[in-house]
Amino acid sequence: MERHLAALLPLLLLGALLSALVGIPIFVAVRQRRRDRRRILAQGNAADAAVTRIVPYGSAGRCRVYFSYQPEIAGAQRECRQDSTLEAVKALQLENGASLRVQFPPRYPQHAFSAALTTAERLAALPPPPGAEASPPAVYFIAFVAQQGARRTSKTFGWSGDGDITVAGEVVRFTAQRMRPFWFPKLIEQEFPRSAFGNVEVFGDAVRCEITSQSQTRTLQFTAVNAEEARAIGARLPDTRTADFAPQLAERAEFTARLREVSPHAPVTPVLIAINVAMFLVAVALGGGILVPKGDVLIRLGSDYTPLTAAGQWWRLLTCTFLHFGLGHLAFNMWALWVNGVLAERLYGSSRFLTLYLFAGVAGSVASFLWHPYVNGAGASGAIFGVLGALLAYFLRSDSGIPSSVLKTQRNAAAIFIVYSILNGARFRGIDNAAHLGGLAAGFVVGWLLCRPLDAKRNEQDWTVQWVNALAVIVGSVLIGGYYLANGQWRPRVLHDASGRQITFAELAPPPRTFAGVTLGMTLTQLEAAKGKPLQMDSYHWTYNSIDSAHDGLVDVFIRSDADGRAAVWAIVFWGKPEAEPPGMANLLEFSSADLTMRYGAPRFANAGGDARYLYFSNGIIAWMADDKVRGYGVYEQAH
Repeated sequence: MERHLAALLPLLLLGALLSALVGIPIFVAVRQRRRDRRRILAQGNAADAAVTRIVPYGSAGRCRVYFSYQPEIAGAQRECRQDSTLEAVKALQLENGASLRVQFPPRYPQHAFSAALTTAERLAALPPPPGAEASPPAVYFIAFVAQQGARRTSKTFGWSGDGDITVAGEVVRFTAQRMRPFWFPKLIEQEFPRSAFGNVEVFGDAVRCEITSQSQTRTLQFTAVNAEEARAIGARLPDTRTADFAPQLAERAEFTARLREVSPHAPVTPVLIAINVAMFLVAVALGGGILVPKGDVLIRLGSDYTPLTAAGQWWRLLTCTFLHFGLGHLAFNMWALWVNGVLAERLYGSSRFLTLYLFAGVAGSVASFLWHPYVNGAGASGAIFGVLGALLAYFLRSDSGIPSSVLKTQRNAAAIFIVYSILNGARFRGIDNAAHLGGLAAGFVVGWLLCRPLDAKRNEQDWTVQWVNALAVIVGSVLIGGYYLANGQWRPRVLHDASGRQITFAELAPPPRTFAGVTLGMTLTQLEAAKGKPLQMDSYHWTYNSIDSAHDGLVDVFIRSDADGRAAVWAIVFWGKPEAEPPGMANLLEFSSADLTMRYGAPRFANAGGDARYLYFSNGIIAWMADDKVRGYGVYEQAH
């Protein structure tokens, strides 16, 4: 029991760590979403509150204003507080018992706040304007959004969540939140001259602009309480335009609306992610490791292990795309699949997306198989690069039906991500750029052939010719590639050891763990259930005089005890005629030691015994030699 608890402890600690890493950002995001003052004001729920106390704190004139109110939708009295400044309290003439208008979200009335108190705080922080102003200062509550469509030369501020903008004469001040990994957001207060703004555009309740400060241009996009306030903000900012300005908010809104109309759902992408996660959990359950993977487990599950793939197990070229080396590998690939897969699936449609995804995955595996002399490959990155290639093909076509500004932005984003990933793969070992490039090329070709305009009427048109062309390329590629692979005309590059000797796949390929009806690691109870009573037995080995109904010969099963005293099979050796050998493994009878070395490399170790001795090879094969000939052979547990 204690041993099982000790084995589970790392999993429990890992689970707690992952829960914290994932849970804290989610908690922060949810809490910030509930306190989004722009959304609270847009909902229009307000009530009168009574100030109960004002408590100064710190040395910068800060204070907390406590108030109580009764929400309109409930009878209970609510106690809330809001951080502000003593100067703002003085400007509003607040004191205990004073009345204060507050706004609140219906589902979370504890997050009530006073817009008037925040406005007074912002205006009090501004210096007195020089001379008369064209318009009085104003504070607008906004919410920052992830910036899209930024010009290639611009950057973004990285602000998120709720905030506000204060426009007073020639000064524009922002209050914003900057997210911090695994912690609460940081409050940002930044001021700009009004002349720094340009390329301002307003669409609905959204405002987008570019701010030039210290010779750097950055893009900012936010959402106001409503369309009226968005127009008011836009009217207070300069209307200057650069030569390359192109309105993006309207075109992006049109693109999003058309995308939802043509393909409102993307069911294939989450299913693919679920399959990858399920296969990872299966690998973990079989001992494949969570953070540090074990290659032999992935080989058993279907990774692209070159010796076995080259031996005819071509199905590994597909199954390897659903396996991953550790949690980090899985997490990054599934993030990339979600970010790019949902968009690609909605652009192409589910059936087209699945077709190009699977074909690109296999193409990436083939490229990896041919490029590397020896590899144990796994991962969905080849298929994901196929998705990126399909996106690039879609954005390069002039008949895609995507607005020009959106098309340019998406095309540049896809190209930058592809180039960055490939260059990054060239820097680090273990990243398979061959699979990336193979999947990218396959996805681009098939994506180009399967591209349809982003038009609501496209589903009503006949696309038979398009499917015929695409399937002809896919099926033709599979048949040609399969023919050359099966006939050995396409082979991986030759692998050599340090001395220059060519290493054969037979030397690298692992032998079966089940041989002659016995499996390595079996307990004595399991062995007896599988093979029955032995012909001869002692404390370290059992002997059987038959393999199965179709094969005769002696089988020695060698037994050892582990650290807990549990007896288990650690080696299996066959003796008999060449025509009676057990299936599932090459017949080694009559091989010389030179033959074995040529096939499997030098023995890992050998026991003493003159002319009769056991040779143990690094791939798990054991051979009993007499007069320099193999008289018996089998497999052994390499851990022993």
